[in-house]
Amino acid sequence: MRSNIGEIIRKKRQDAGLTQAELAERMGLRTKSGVCRLERGDWKPSLSVVERAAKALRCSPLELLEWESDIDVTDELTLIMSGLTQEKKRMLLEFGRFLKSQDRDPS
Repeated sequence: MRSNIGEIIRKKRQDAGLTQAELAERMGLRTKSGVCRLERGDWKPSLSVVERAAKALRCSPLELLEWESDIDVTDELTLIMSGLTQEKKRMLLEFGRFLKSQDRDPS
């Protein structure tokens, strides 16, 4: 069974020896209830929250998203592209265009 992002955050927080309150503080949340809701799966975080959690846990946002089964592919691509240089973004765009051209109906 695949883990959800809350389970991954809980495991990484525990592995780092942090309390929910400490993680909340590192993430810039006012109280630990946000972390509690994340870990229980009561709150599907935005990409900015995932990025803050990853920074607080000293890992990549993709590590937190790795086993999430319902992550929108567009959101994940946006997250990946946000860390690329303009040159690499252009390369990725060219590759995307190439892939799209392969799907065209030859008729």
